[in-house]
Amino acid sequence: DLFVAARGNGANLSFPFGQNCCRSCNSSYTCSNSRMEEQHFTDFLLPRMKLPRHKPPIFIELGGFNGIHESNTIFLQHCLGWRGVLFEAQPAAFHDLLRNRPGVVAVQAAISDECVAEGSTVSFEESPGTSGKIRPHNYTKRKLVTVPCAPLSRYVSLLGAEHISFLSLDVEGGELNVLRSLDWAAQSVGVLVVEELHEESSFAKNAAVEAFLSRHTRMVK
Repeated sequence: DLFVAARGNGANLSFPFGQNCCRSCNSSYTCSNSRMEEQHFTDFLLPRMKLPRHKPPIFIELGGFNGIHESNTIFLQHCLGWRGVLFEAQPAAFHDLLRNRPGVVAVQAAISDECVAEGSTVSFEESPGTSGKIRPHNYTKRKLVTVPCAPLSRYVSLLGAEHISFLSLDVEGGELNVLRSLDWAAQSVGVLVVEELHEESSFAKNAAVEAFLSRHTRMVK
């Protein structure tokens, strides 16, 4: 199966979460561990959105890590009752995600437009932090693990969701491959957060992402 339902056993964990990242639902400032992306979304963009009337909105977060650290979807899930999917390829981080975010659908997989064949796998870098990403098979600087890989459109289709209200994308430089893997003719996104590193090595990727969104979607920056 492509999906792993994340229920979590709650062992040694009191919901909502440890680390005091959700003290109350009064605002996203008291229930979020985001670097302000989630706060800006809920404060400035969410009030202007048209949301589904008869079912919860859907969020998808790629680069879910352990479900808490710098997550952009804690307030949406816990306080607003949104449904969501978190993707994380690193085995250790995914194990923590299962425990830390009961109620979401968790998927241990990489996402890329290059993984179109059924049963595709890629080599993924095991990192002690959030910097793990798809690597060539001959990469030697860190340990590699083999993980499933598929286009994002395949998962969205399985969800039966033509529209994603909020998509958070932080996959260490692979953002364009993820965006290319969504079927923009059949599937849409309300608000998209994409990591842009302001360093010279990332300028070309940032420009390519903006150009792709301009050509293939109706989204505006």
